[in-house]
Amino acid sequence: MGETVAKRRRGELLVAVLAALLFALVAAMLSAKPAKAEKVYVADKTVTVYEKYGRTDTGLTIENGDYLEITPGPEKIWSGVALTGSNGPEGWADRPTTERKFPLNNSPLNRETCWNVFDWSYWKCSSPYSLIGSEQRFRYWGWGQPTPVYSQFELKNWYSAPVKAGETYYGSMNTGTPYRLHLEINDDAPGNGSGYFTARVKVYRYQ
Repeated sequence: MGETVAKRRRGELLVAVLAALLFALVAAMLSAKPAKAEKVYVADKTVTVYEKYGRTDTGLTIENGDYLEITPGPEKIWSGVALTGSNGPEGWADRPTTERKFPLNNSPLNRETCWNVFDWSYWKCSSPYSLIGSEQRFRYWGWGQPTPVYSQFELKNWYSAPVKAGETYYGSMNTGTPYRLHLEINDDAPGNGSGYFTARVKVYRYQ
């Protein structure tokens, strides 16, 4: 009989130990926090955009989930328009135009509208001679080589005005296909003016 009691006690002890281990395992699983995604910079470079070229390839491909920081430098350009002075990367921010000859004005990414006093309508508008971004993708027509297609977007600061020197544009790419990032000047006639802009471009993602 004594041996039976001993076996029973050993069984109860084993059950208690297993229960304690299971409880500890469940508690550890409940208290464990998922690993926090780390912000990792994958690119940091300064790009020069000349008025005479209009568009400049940054050499950076923006992938899904990437974030952008674009900060223009203090350089200025002259637009080539007679009797006007030089301007910074914000362009003629006080004189937005609805003229469709400007690259951003025709871009499918342009969401800005201005009242057109000539025909009493709302047209897409943009800041002339400002520094803007450009997404380069390729369109396949079914024959020959793919054709590059550019979609321009405005570089805006936190209060939705074109960025000035030293201000930073923050953007992200969470949907769509990867694109090649270009910077360009919202210029209707590249090459008839002078000067250049610079911009520091940072790309980061969370891993």
